[in-house]
Amino acid sequence: MDEVKNFFIAFILIFLILVIWQYLFLPKPKTKIEEPKKIEKEKFIIQESLTKTPQEIQKIEEKEIILENKTVKLTFSNIGGVLKGVYLKNYECQLLKNSSQYFGAILFTSEETINLDNQIFDYQIKDSEVIFQWQWGDKKIVKSYKIADDYLFLFNLLVPTDKYQLALTLDKFLNFTEKDTQEELNYSRYQYYFKKQVKGIDLKKMKNNQTIYEKEINWLTMKTKYFLFSLIPHSSLDSCEFLKERGGIIIYSQPPKEFSFSFIFAPLEYSLLKSFKIGLEKAIPLGWPRSFSLAILFILKFLYRIFGNYGWAIVVFALFLKLIFFPFSRLQNEQMRKMQLLQPKLEELKKRYKDDPQTLNRETMQLYQLYKINPFMGCLPLIIQLPVFWALYSVFRQTIDLRKASFIFWIKDLSVKDPIYVLPLIMGACFLFQNILTNPDKKNVFLVFFFPIFLTLIFLNFPSGLQLYWLIFNLLSILESLIFQKGGFKWLKIKTKPKP
Repeated sequence: MDEVKNFFIAFILIFLILVIWQYLFLPKPKTKIEEPKKIEKEKFIIQESLTKTPQEIQKIEEKEIILENKTVKLTFSNIGGVLKGVYLKNYECQLLKNSSQYFGAILFTSEETINLDNQIFDYQIKDSEVIFQWQWGDKKIVKSYKIADDYLFLFNLLVPTDKYQLALTLDKFLNFTEKDTQEELNYSRYQYYFKKQVKGIDLKKMKNNQTIYEKEINWLTMKTKYFLFSLIPHSSLDSCEFLKERGGIIIYSQPPKEFSFSFIFAPLEYSLLKSFKIGLEKAIPLGWPRSFSLAILFILKFLYRIFGNYGWAIVVFALFLKLIFFPFSRLQNEQMRKMQLLQPKLEELKKRYKDDPQTLNRETMQLYQLYKINPFMGCLPLIIQLPVFWALYSVFRQTIDLRKASFIFWIKDLSVKDPIYVLPLIMGACFLFQNILTNPDKKNVFLVFFFPIFLTLIFLNFPSGLQLYWLIFNLLSILESLIFQKGGFKWLKIKTKPKP
């Protein structure tokens, strides 16, 4: 069996599995869709109110109220008592622009609709809390927001009657923070946690608004590539509607007089989300196998604490894995060496039995057994590395730790592709050299040259962190092959024995 063909087939399988596995084999979360009960007319009115322009609302003097801590700055409006802006200080990004209206409230019955978003609220600030009040006849509707932790906040709504149903509105999706907005759209999802399972809806794939009727939801989120907004209800809900056009969520409920949520604006940082102890870390899609991705993430963060740079952490990590895989790569080199020494005998068999393929296969396999050669052993290191490679792919693309992590010179962000394609081109050249070094058979020239080009084209748009890892791994493999060829390790000597 031709060794280069084995490499080619193995890598093709790796990349095909990497790209299509989760679409074909992993179970897709199913969103439970039921028929709406009795509020379709009201839903239409509520959705229509979210699309009104400022010109359609009476011009009134707006006042902005700021509530902030060391990590997050929240901006509120006295019109509707809504949250309109969110800024994460450590990441210098705006998750909600100041035109948003989060925690808008609409009270409705079959005969009446009261949109609180158009009302002017009085407000007062007490320490880490802002309280909004609107006088409604002889009653008061009270909204309050309070800082509970760095990224955790509390929302409370007091409605002095249980006559109305409540629609709590989040009027648009989170703001995209990265330059490549198309890639951010690919990662943007609605998610909700129900019965210890994360279910999700891709924003890009939505055709219409989707409503879920699970009452006991632990949390629901809007997630971009690196950030999320999560809402944690303190009581059961009637339904949640995920919006397609502008994005956003409408939550329907028959409220108690006091209605409350916890909410979080945070980066997709695993240890941070896990610290909330509500399973929110499961909102991070780390691919399969997830355990490998988590292990690699923890190792990289450990190395980062030592070297202070994720680029050097990746270099050391590649060296570490090369040492782990050394027994397998040594076995691979030994098998390849044996195959090269057997090439004359194999060619002789092909000429002798060129018109009898069955006999040729039988004689070839007997020859392999005689010299203890397994033609598929050359692919073993690649197969073993598949979970690691897949986990690296997930970590580099979907965790915030590598976001804007620079390395050297032109590499300013290890989470995105190399802007001038130096790393993948050098990686392709190294792989070509390695193929020439280990596969001198001239009949394999096409595959020897074609596969490095194929691999380079695939890697062009991969994160530069993954490109760096594969480049270092290739350089170490070349060094290892040179040592083997120079006799640096004892080869298993092949003695020609007469055929029994």
